[in-house]
Amino acid sequence: ATVSVLYWPMDANEDDFTKELEAEMLVDLDRLREASRYGIPNSRRNLVWKYLLMVSTVDKSENLTRTRNREEEYHVLLGFGDSGRLYKELMNSFRTLFHNAAYDVAIRDDFGGVLRVYLCTRQSVVSQMPDSITESTWCTALVSIAYRFYLVMTDPVDTYHSLINFMGALYKEQAFLPQIRESVATLSMLLRHTQPALYHAFEAEEVYPNEWALEWITTVLSKQLPADNLMRLWDLYLVDMTQMPNLHICVCLALLQVHSERLMELERTGILELLNHLPESPMEKVIALAFSIREDILSRNLFCLSKWGGGSGRFE
Repeated sequence: ATVSVLYWPMDANEDDFTKELEAEMLVDLDRLREASRYGIPNSRRNLVWKYLLMVSTVDKSENLTRTRNREEEYHVLLGFGDSGRLYKELMNSFRTLFHNAAYDVAIRDDFGGVLRVYLCTRQSVVSQMPDSITESTWCTALVSIAYRFYLVMTDPVDTYHSLINFMGALYKEQAFLPQIRESVATLSMLLRHTQPALYHAFEAEEVYPNEWALEWITTVLSKQLPADNLMRLWDLYLVDMTQMPNLHICVCLALLQVHSERLMELERTGILELLNHLPESPMEKVIALAFSIREDILSRNLFCLSKWGGGSGRFE
């Protein structure tokens, strides 16, 4: 088995980011990633995420031209964007999830544009939705992920390109649904092997994976975690997006373990409420625990069934 690099919590150092971001010509992406592993200061997250997501190029001399080209492309696509039934469903999800923001005309217009352009350019994913995953679940996931990016990026063009690159790291477009189904099955299987007491508590209360694990996977916890917790987690995910899909399952297991005592005290309704609206969590502990769980999975040869993100089918 491949030995994974363990995680040692450290404090984010803003000076590390300042030095890299203010480089005259070239940003050292490796050093930026290493600094980001331990959390990105809020004041720097917008810029750093754009480098990690390859929205900005490390060669600063190219960024002005690249930004102009992306803006032109976005506005051309916006003119062809889809405003049909599925777009309306997405906007309904936006109003449900973020009702205060949805009443702000400027935000609603900006964010609605991001969704229209996404629908225009990702038809191969959109066309699969009715087959096996409910349309409402997919709409919830896309809106929740996209709006988190909008809050960080504040600009619709940067939001769209961040969303495209992030989603591309998660899913192979032609195998979207099998990836989701297998990831939910993997999370349930690993919960049974690594936390049997909690698994059987869920069974006793008739709490099924499709009632919570499906959204934990599809939303990448963007709906369930408090904003500060989510930003810290995604700082880590963006460091190496090739590892994100499998690491995410380990993070899910870590969150369940951290909250297991409370979960086993609750009945079905309370369990689902907690799983759908997680309380503030000690994220450094959660992240360290996720890496420990990954090592345990490797040492016990608990191979993953999931090929989510195009991986090898096992945690490595």
